[in-house]
Amino acid sequence: HRRAGVPVAPVAKAKMRPKLEAFFKDGSVKTGDDPSFQLRRQPTGLLALDEALNGGLVYGCNYLLVGPESTGKTLVTQYFAKAIQNSGTERDHVIYVDVEHSFDRDWWIQSGVDMSKVYVARITTSEEVADFIHAVLKESKNVGMVIVDSFASLLSSKGLEETAPGGGFKTGVAKSLQNMYRVL
Repeated sequence: HRRAGVPVAPVAKAKMRPKLEAFFKDGSVKTGDDPSFQLRRQPTGLLALDEALNGGLVYGCNYLLVGPESTGKTLVTQYFAKAIQNSGTERDHVIYVDVEHSFDRDWWIQSGVDMSKVYVARITTSEEVADFIHAVLKESKNVGMVIVDSFASLLSSKGLEETAPGGGFKTGVAKSLQNMYRVL
């Protein structure tokens, strides 16, 4: 709430204990009207989807497309890639992690994607994918999107080795994905 145009938040912050104030000072806690909370969106070029997403994909967010095999998930990501390339920003390159080794360059070209701005990586373990994506995003200033096709096909080196009850393959992949999101 505001009184006479003066935010209440500074008063509340002033009354907080020093330990809590440190969170405000280092920027990890901000008031809801802070400009950093203004979401930037990238339209996908798919009008119905953009409408459902309130204008497009939010920069910096993760999206997971799910559905049965051959229902168009990869095609949708091609439209996403094309939209990023046409965004007019310096971050117009795409990382495509081809876990299933099914990348079809001609199909991507037919979708209007500029293949000179797509880095294709054929990596199959979730640990390697996390390391690769982290390294590229840390070093590159031109990557605007990362596509992993498909998460369901990712292997976990730990998961392949685990045989104990309650462990196993699926648990290993889930743990690796959790660690990957933490790293990214």
